[in-house]
Amino acid sequence: MESGSGGMMLKSLTVHGLRGFSKPETIRFALPNGSPGGGLTVILGPNNGGKTTIIEALSLFSDVGNPIPEAYRNSEAGFKVSTYLVTHDDKQYSFETRGTSTTATPSERIKMTAIPARRRFAPQFNNTTTDRERYASASTRIIGRNPTIEHFSYRLNQIQENIRNKRAFDSLLARVITPVPDWYIEHKGGGSYYMKLGFGNSYHDSEGLGEGLISLLFLIDALYDSEAKDVILIDEPELSLHPALQGRVFGLFKEFSAQRQIIYATHSPFFVDWDSIEYGGRLLRVYKDAVESRSRIAEIKTETWTRMQGLTKNINNPHILGLDARNALFLDDRVILVEGQEDVVCYKRICKTLNIKIQGDFFGWGVGGADNVPIIARMLTDLGYQHIAVILDNNKASLKEQLEQEFPRMKVYVIPTENVRDRKEKTSKAAEGITDERGDLKGIHKEAVKSMLLAINDKLNPKAV
Repeated sequence: MESGSGGMMLKSLTVHGLRGFSKPETIRFALPNGSPGGGLTVILGPNNGGKTTIIEALSLFSDVGNPIPEAYRNSEAGFKVSTYLVTHDDKQYSFETRGTSTTATPSERIKMTAIPARRRFAPQFNNTTTDRERYASASTRIIGRNPTIEHFSYRLNQIQENIRNKRAFDSLLARVITPVPDWYIEHKGGGSYYMKLGFGNSYHDSEGLGEGLISLLFLIDALYDSEAKDVILIDEPELSLHPALQGRVFGLFKEFSAQRQIIYATHSPFFVDWDSIEYGGRLLRVYKDAVESRSRIAEIKTETWTRMQGLTKNINNPHILGLDARNALFLDDRVILVEGQEDVVCYKRICKTLNIKIQGDFFGWGVGGADNVPIIARMLTDLGYQHIAVILDNNKASLKEQLEQEFPRMKVYVIPTENVRDRKEKTSKAAEGITDERGDLKGIHKEAVKSMLLAINDKLNPKAV
């Protein structure tokens, strides 16, 4: 291909025929707007849903050196891969491959830096150096998912060669891990070099590097000398990183995405941030459709996000969309919505009492009240969840018909009492529950509750449609 074009950001991608994408699916990307998080595109989804495939499909437009192996081409699409990319200035690119024939139009390479999930480099290497553009070209050759990134050691050489580069790199590294290890490139002899690291009075070579530190070096390298309008692709940035470090790395992503386009696929709630969406970032879910058994792309709709913003700013119930709730975004499917945190605790206890293994997961610590059920249900439906159950207290039974009309695939269950747990008249109005004040299920309600939970299990069966 011809030399790459810098500053060319991505507007949308249509992928067809690559891995699970038997039919065309289109993803739109966030464009940096000067606000933290504005240029972040976060791709969620279950294992084998197609997240990494999106990163791979994008990389095709940066380097098309070899045809795509047949094993990665979808048989239902005739073993033909057809991907189409639109850049921020509405320029259109296409990449098609069938057999050993590959066609890229136009032949201009789009500059991107791609960081695969398996981040590794040879512990011994030569003293070659490489700049960001040459490294970016090599980094996008990630079809296959088990690369040893030879050129990364060249980047380490290039960083050490220039004192300003070394200071910039270490300064950014210090914002994630403290103290920063004392690292440098050492000569082993015979034209062989290695990375030497010091922690206090202890030193070891690059063969002893922990996976977390290796991963962090790759991520910092992708950022430290990046420029405005650069495109950075990352598959699973969280791998091998302690949760505290994940949060700090995300802080860097959020900051850098004000001027750069950062696209990553993740399994970690520490890399999801509602503020970023408010400032222009995008949150998407790639999943396998339970009916058609193919990869699909879904996104929270604008009108849904408008309704959700009241929940993100709810200072009385900040947990509604907190860390536990964000964990629900990483479920394969099968989500149970209940009114509040008391419900989550009590229903888990009831299931244990009745020896019933519930075939789903409760959404966070509840939705913060029955009136929030439609908002959360709409968010999950937008993101492609197909198996959702709701449990309401009896005093909110009027919502049942409304919810089942708005969400035909969703089933709503109503308990026979106005609260999940007995509540004495102290700080709030007294109410009868299906459990006593300690959360123990009352015998009078045992059969009704057992029947409800078994019905929920039937509804959440992944074979149900």
